[in-house]
Amino acid sequence: MNFPFDAVLCDLDGTILDTTPLILASLRHATQRVLGSVPEDQVLLRNFGRPLEDSLRALAPDLDEARFAELCQQYLDHNQREHDRLVRLVPGVVLVLDWLLAHRVKLAIVTSKRRNMSLHGLELFGLSRYFETVVAREDTESHKPGPEPVELGLARLATEPARALYIGDSPYDMRSGRAAGTSAWGMLHNTFSAEVLRAAGAQRVARGWGEVGQWLTEQV
Repeated sequence: MNFPFDAVLCDLDGTILDTTPLILASLRHATQRVLGSVPEDQVLLRNFGRPLEDSLRALAPDLDEARFAELCQQYLDHNQREHDRLVRLVPGVVLVLDWLLAHRVKLAIVTSKRRNMSLHGLELFGLSRYFETVVAREDTESHKPGPEPVELGLARLATEPARALYIGDSPYDMRSGRAAGTSAWGMLHNTFSAEVLRAAGAQRVARGWGEVGQWLTEQV
């Protein structure tokens, strides 16, 4: 098979799992409890794709350490409590994962999410079997948009960057993949626009997994 990718690495939230309702609900809960007010959704969405601490610090840059720790904990508690009720699969993803496995393409998750909830989400929908490795928040010192998380995923898959594709829904994903030397395709979810993804380095922007599957089959 003359296929250009030996490995496909994927973001998790907004790419494999539709977690936007959960994340927004958790952010609203935490900011109301600790800050006493809830920013507009467009403000809350601005930092989707970054590690939790970075996104919350962007919302409350002047908060003292004790209250910031409480803000994080309120988010985490709510997120874990409501996870299984609010999370859904992004439509079409399983068909594409099946196709990639059938064509012996190695798969990995590269996410800014913490490991315990990343693994739980994959197991909830029976997706763990698709991925050889999961690079999570705890695995690297620096995070998206830097290259280190994607580089670690490539190392674990023993794949050269030029033979790898990273798929994600945020500009932080696109910058991370391109900085690591991979191809980068953006996924339109309900967060960032195609223009934002392209400006961050996306070589293609898909309207869903069906479009990604079509592009992949065209490469064979």
